[in-house]
Amino acid sequence: WSNNLSGVVPQIAVVLGTCAGVSAMLAAGADFVVMNKEAELFLNAPFITKANGDSAEGAGTAGNAAKSGIASLVCEDEATALAEVRKLISMLPQNNLASLPLFDFADNTDAIDPDGCQKQIVKAIADAGSTLELNAEFGKGASIFLGTMAGVTAAFVATSKEHPLDADACAKIARFVKFCDAFNVPVLTFIHSKGFELSADVRLIKESAKLASAYAEATTAKISVITGRACGSAFVALASKNAGADLTIAWPQAEISALAPETAVEFLWSDRFKGTSDVNATRAALVEEYIETEASPFEAAKSGNIGSIIAPEETRNTLIKLLDMLAGKRDSKLPKKHTTV
Repeated sequence: WSNNLSGVVPQIAVVLGTCAGVSAMLAAGADFVVMNKEAELFLNAPFITKANGDSAEGAGTAGNAAKSGIASLVCEDEATALAEVRKLISMLPQNNLASLPLFDFADNTDAIDPDGCQKQIVKAIADAGSTLELNAEFGKGASIFLGTMAGVTAAFVATSKEHPLDADACAKIARFVKFCDAFNVPVLTFIHSKGFELSADVRLIKESAKLASAYAEATTAKISVITGRACGSAFVALASKNAGADLTIAWPQAEISALAPETAVEFLWSDRFKGTSDVNATRAALVEEYIETEASPFEAAKSGNIGSIIAPEETRNTLIKLLDMLAGKRDSKLPKKHTTV
């Protein structure tokens, strides 16, 4: 029944003690897992796996569940865990056909720091004190939140300026977006990213494909806000028309390009390296020129790749208006049971 109800009603597993075997499987299948820090979660008992020669540090602990992406929230004690569950439940619709809950809200008066971290930008744009970060210990290349905008539940995805999008970050975003789509929670994506991790790990290929599929498949309202760098595959997967973004807006300092500026210079402007005595200095100058010209948000707006350019301080009000405009969105897809990605 738990599997049949997935995507029909939100499911939250609360683990306050030892959760093992089949119970652990059921918990991991929920949309969100909330644990207190003393709880345990494992399929096979750690002492058995250790005796079998397979030992992992912290196996079965709440901390390990958080780092592996299973636990959405790990709380200090049982009372705190239950309080967080109440907050989480309050922001979710009763089922996949129900309207999103409405709240009284406090307008956010926090100043937006354009150079600040993405988490702080999200907290300065959402309703004051409304955000709840999930899976904070997993996939450091992105942060995900539930919160409210003008009293209505919304989801926030924010890429990291410091960490690239690795396989864990891709998996984290993809599952969150699929959940939001199932319950028609609008997704606001804030992008300032180094792009996908430079890695030979083949898992990254699969997880990045799942990420792109989750965005393209989702029919809930999707708005992308480019606050900084959005180049290459990261732009295509998170903010482009191919990602199914309903609207993409950008700040004036954004960098937007289907190719990373460093790559674009090598391929598109290779003739400008001829005759140079200092290749590195020439490359750096060309990259800077490319960012200021071809990768500028004004060029992206001119070519129709983004909808508009706004000042950072206008972001909250702009998003509230856009969400209101998209509130009645209805989107039809090709007839099928589900994707196979």
